Amino acid sequence: MNPKLYLAITALMLALPYNSFAQSRLEPESLSLTMKLQSAYNPGFILCMPIVIDNELKFSWTRDVVRSSITAFVSKPVDGTYALNFQLKEGVLDKIAYDVKIEPNLKPDEPYVVTFTKTSGFELGYRHALILSKTDCK
Repeated sequence: MNPKLYLAITALMLALPYNSFAQSRLEPESLSLTMKLQSAYNPGFILCMPIVIDNELKFSWTRDVVRSSITAFVSKPVDGTYALNFQLKEGVLDKIAYDVKIEPNLKPDEPYVVTFTKTSGFELGYRHALILSKTDCK
């Protein structure tokens, strides 16, 4: 047998089981979480990020003197519904003015919207929409 052909066949035989094994491993389910904010601190802010089930997501951003952060954790689905632990913090410089924690049960691609008013010397209106999706961010 031709030595080059023998080496090529041997390499192919060694690669096939590895490739099949790599494709059959169970990867954690990845979803995307879209957050739409309407507040005095983040008017018209939209963020979409991938989130993996049973892994905490932390994200923070700064715009001028406004500092904001989110923490999110999504659990494995039960009857097609995902439990989400979500926290949003907003404030100026090092002072947190707004800290909300919610734990909605989300169905894929169905928006969860929360609207409320906070009074601390003056009235602030907040509206947050959360959308969990099985598709990638657009």
